[in-house]
Amino acid sequence: MPKCVECGKTFTVDIFDLSKDGLCPTCSLAAKEKSKREDEERLVAEDKQAEQESELAGAHVILSTGQVGRPYEVIDIVFAIDLADPSAFTHRAGADPGAAFNKVKMLLRHQCSARGGDAVMHCQFFHQVAEGSNLPVGRQPVEIFAYGTAVKFV
Repeated sequence: MPKCVECGKTFTVDIFDLSKDGLCPTCSLAAKEKSKREDEERLVAEDKQAEQESELAGAHVILSTGQVGRPYEVIDIVFAIDLADPSAFTHRAGADPGAAFNKVKMLLRHQCSARGGDAVMHCQFFHQVAEGSNLPVGRQPVEIFAYGTAVKFV
């Protein structure tokens, strides 16, 4: 019987176990769970870094629900949507619409910046409970969406 390279315990080898890692079933499972956690943490860190970079890319863009006090040229209409999904917030009682609102603002800024714009004027923000959800009130996903006019200052 082989000895586990991690814990030193002897274990029986299952003829269907194709792994050659030298780990007992307990240590093998722990290693797989650790690897999965590390992968998830890496993905979260990459997402957070991408979001921060995206926020910086549009940080100079002004959002306004009305006019801006400078001459401008219209570039295009920009649109953004995000979902405040309570199932994504397992440690909370429900969804976080504030986070979704901030994400929508960041998306508007990013779209404007990507088009060479300086501001998004006449922004309109809306929300609605996502349709087709059979969850109880307070646990339903909420969509936050917005649009506005991207402009370049002249």
